[in-house]
Amino acid sequence: MKPVAVILTIAFTFVALSVTVWLGRYQGVIDLPQLSGGPPTEAVPGSLEIPANGPFGKAVPVEISHDFGVLTLGSKGSHVFVIKNEGQGPLRVKTGKTSCIQCTVGGVSREDDILPGESVDVTIKWEIKSPNEKFRQWAEVHTTDPDNKRIELSIEGRVDRPLRLTPEDVWVVGDLLPDVPTVVRGTLYSLILDEVTIDKFECVNPHVSVTWEPATPETLAELKAKSGVQITVSVAANSPLGPLRESITLVSPHNGGTSIQLGLTGQRSGPIEFKGPRWNPETNFLTLGEFPANKGIKSKLYLYVRDLEGELVVESIEQKYNAVKFTFPPTGKVIGKSKLYEVEVEIPPGSSAKRRGEDAEQIRLKLNHPNAKEYRFYVSYHSL
Repeated sequence: MKPVAVILTIAFTFVALSVTVWLGRYQGVIDLPQLSGGPPTEAVPGSLEIPANGPFGKAVPVEISHDFGVLTLGSKGSHVFVIKNEGQGPLRVKTGKTSCIQCTVGGVSREDDILPGESVDVTIKWEIKSPNEKFRQWAEVHTTDPDNKRIELSIEGRVDRPLRLTPEDVWVVGDLLPDVPTVVRGTLYSLILDEVTIDKFECVNPHVSVTWEPATPETLAELKAKSGVQITVSVAANSPLGPLRESITLVSPHNGGTSIQLGLTGQRSGPIEFKGPRWNPETNFLTLGEFPANKGIKSKLYLYVRDLEGELVVESIEQKYNAVKFTFPPTGKVIGKSKLYEVEVEIPPGSSAKRRGEDAEQIRLKLNHPNAKEYRFYVSYHSL
């Protein structure tokens, strides 16, 4: 071979190698079978290959997001997305990854060539495993459309508990009326259930009653609820004097039996009033604090009584723990239109006990007063 020919051969070889390296760096993949007449292709994630030359398929999803509305924790569902081929050539679609374990791609209805004008179904399934109020997950599919290689399909909605109560937690009745029942109302409703029903209610206080009826359309519209019942809680006129602190349980047949708890608070004032340095008139709590259990503690309460002919008589004393000793004087001291009784309160020496908050000693006095036959209050202490 002549020297000039050798030089030219080396030069052309170098140019060919340079082109190969450049294409490999910027095009991603070179399919060598194209040299024998096969169609040039480009690899994409999900093992799909896009032809290097058209005509191409055009992937057009009918929708890319589905809102399932409101569902409960643990709910399962599925939705079918449709992807049309509105291009000039064939199209292929393959499933990809998802955002988390709550959402899975059930599969595509076909993995062969989707001709122009045809479509493919992509099924996405989900299970709500997280209590987050807002749900949004996505799954991807890959296509051979060079302008839409990856399509993200999302599932979203709200996650809510089956039953909601308004007001929540505690219902406040305020000052109890002396002559007629005191009433407070609320609603048990659902954004999900077609029907909300109550089987019964439970409350240890015989002066508390609960009734219910279907909620009005106006109430449901205001709450944006699907169904609900209006609840009426009544406290009888002859309920004991002092604070009202009760727990009510509503029992619904939903899901084999569901209990909904609510608190009830209020206050009934009357012709009997306690006063003292450790007395809280808003809660009817006598707070004795901490003291040695082997010594006990004594304190005084000042009881003012109005509208009573003769002397006040304590007919009985009921206690939760029977830990407090009371001494009521037989006669009271006249002060204007009232009588004052100095009441001695004693926690006798004994074992240690912590009676605070919900565990405070509950006292119920039965009296001879025609307008105050019962009076309830609490004694809080911690004997060490």
